[in-house]
Amino acid sequence: GSGGETAYLTLDGSVGYTQAAVNIRFADNAKLQIGASADLELNHDGTDSTISNKTGDLYITNTLDDKDIIFRSDDGSGGVTSYFYLDGSSTKTVFAQSTQHADNARADFGANADFRIYHDGSNSSLENHTGALYIDNHADDQDIIFRTDDGGAGAAEVLRIDAKFLIVK
Repeated sequence: GSGGETAYLTLDGSVGYTQAAVNIRFADNAKLQIGASADLELNHDGTDSTISNKTGDLYITNTLDDKDIIFRSDDGSGGVTSYFYLDGSSTKTVFAQSTQHADNARADFGANADFRIYHDGSNSSLENHTGALYIDNHADDQDIIFRTDDGGAGAAEVLRIDAKFLIVK
């Protein structure tokens, strides 16, 4: 671009790979296809971008110790924010924003979906399908309070469990 010579692509069999010294730009709908049968594709159609895997599992792996895989998107006000990430240092999935489950989309816990939380569009359920169901409050000198809408201005307390005694309203 400046009148001189620059190696944009280097095909060097001694290193075992092709080196690009500048960006490579694909036209809209020109797919980057990887694999003998184009099993993995990256595509941009002018509007949307897709990663498409056509065989086996698709792995996204970060091999650097104590680093994360971060999923980010528009934040609704012109910026970008993290929505969730896989925290490599604490081996946890961390949700940085609220999650929403559609009606009838259950949140299952345990290898056999032993504990379930869901909303069916009309009612909400907590279901335990094995063992005992424990409700614990580990905060010092604090209660467990059950409330429900009393038809008035808000939720009213109907049951309080205190560490010292039980109060039923």
